[in-house]
Amino acid sequence: MSPLDAWVYRDSKQLAHGGSLLRALERSINEIRRIRASQGRRRAATETLVMAGELEAALADAADPLEARVAQATDALAATTLGSTPDLAICAEALAHIRAPRSLAIRPPEGFAYYALHPQAYACASELVNAPEALVIGVRSIGTTLSAITAAALRGRGVTARRITVRPDGPASDRRLVLNADALQAIARARAAEAAIVIVDEGPGPTGSSFLATGEAVVAAGGPRERIVFLGSRPVDPNRLRAPAAAKRWRAFRTAFAPSDVFGPARSGTWGAALDISGGAWRPLHYTCDEHWPAVVEAMERRKLVAGGRLFKFEGLGSSGLAARHRASALAAEGIALDPCDEGDGWTSYPWGGRPLQPSDLDAALIEHIAKYCARRPTLCPLVSAENELEPVVATNLAVLLGGASIAGTPLAALTADGSLELVRVATTDSRLAPHEWLRMPDGSVRKTDAIAHGDDHLFPGPTDIAWDLAGAIIEWEMDRGAREHFLAAYRRASGDNASKRIDAWLLAYAAIRGAFNLFALETCSPGEANRLVREVARYRAVVGSFLPTSEPRASTTPDG
Repeated sequence: MSPLDAWVYRDSKQLAHGGSLLRALERSINEIRRIRASQGRRRAATETLVMAGELEAALADAADPLEARVAQATDALAATTLGSTPDLAICAEALAHIRAPRSLAIRPPEGFAYYALHPQAYACASELVNAPEALVIGVRSIGTTLSAITAAALRGRGVTARRITVRPDGPASDRRLVLNADALQAIARARAAEAAIVIVDEGPGPTGSSFLATGEAVVAAGGPRERIVFLGSRPVDPNRLRAPAAAKRWRAFRTAFAPSDVFGPARSGTWGAALDISGGAWRPLHYTCDEHWPAVVEAMERRKLVAGGRLFKFEGLGSSGLAARHRASALAAEGIALDPCDEGDGWTSYPWGGRPLQPSDLDAALIEHIAKYCARRPTLCPLVSAENELEPVVATNLAVLLGGASIAGTPLAALTADGSLELVRVATTDSRLAPHEWLRMPDGSVRKTDAIAHGDDHLFPGPTDIAWDLAGAIIEWEMDRGAREHFLAAYRRASGDNASKRIDAWLLAYAAIRGAFNLFALETCSPGEANRLVREVARYRAVVGSFLPTSEPRASTTPDG
């Protein structure tokens, strides 16, 4: 099996009560009305715009006619974000009199949640559209919000702008789009008016297939190819896109890209010059020799900057960012993590300092500290429920990690004494327990970093049993049998949960998922990072190997193996 067959990304949709989402949106709009300071109003409008876009996208996916009513709120919030003054009282009043479905599937928009994409970047990019009329087509989910902000910016320049949203379907590498009657009508009007057709989405991702599917569907519906422009969030080498015949297809369309750092510490100037330490660039500040650098997956690291003696980190816009900030406050209040400060626009700052720990720092006191943290995590970062869908993920990733399919159909019960991935104490897990994710502060205390945003992101496992973190601590700290027994006993004393009964299955699951993730990352990493990722893959394979029959073949640990 290829590393690209690894199950890395999960469907992070969450079922939510439609009425609760509507009422929350209504409250947020009314709160914006009370804000007089322009900066505070813009920031609040941006957060609420993301919320409205999530709700509108969910209604569109459900083919609910309320989509049009919520779209009016999204448009009003987009205009407010850009400094216009639509009547938000009318907007809130309209929402107060509608009833949403009992259950809706909400998908956090990844760019706003994880990749420091700001809606107003697309307002800036819309200046590249030079036409008196435009049809903006947003690719759901995030394209809902992006289409609203792009259309609002175009209207602000006197362009007659309309917008619709679509969702391509099918395999990630080969999406297809079937346009509904409303979309076909909108494209026909745009063609008759000789309007620009602006397709907005984040990315493109590794395949480019969502942009391509949408553009080609518009052309098939009669949209003139020469008037179509893809508006994305990052430039791309078409030769690296993985969709079928991607390079040729991509070059057939015009493209434009939104600028980065529209808002945030890099632009504010409040803290002086900012040093960008994203993509692993933080490591030279802590390690004198690159041989000691921890491995990173550069493309998936959150944006991070250091300025004015503080670490600024993008923790997310919208509901994902709000939940992450709540977790940050809860952990800091317990003395587990550093005190956060909400800087707005999805950014949070923390005191900058301390020394990252390393495996040799592990002693009895630190084992107790990590165990108590894991015991407290489900209470401080709770979750109502989690679905146990990890066994097929583990089976597939075992096959990827071992370089063959022989293990793929083997149930966990045949490999571990525990049998299954039982959910006993669910949590929004930490999912980052490696030594370098802990800091020894100047006063001798230990603080956890990177603890708030990975337990419910778009990567496996998602919210799950706290045994995932227990397994992570054991594996990442390379605990021997004695340290492991001490750790699990300390956790049991602090929590009342005897995780020893189920830990083996979670150790195997952790090693399989993280190992396959690192193998997947090797396909696109920079040359300088490859050896470190190879080292990580070998380490996880060794853990998996301890559960397998001695006759089971082992895969190569070279970058191309």
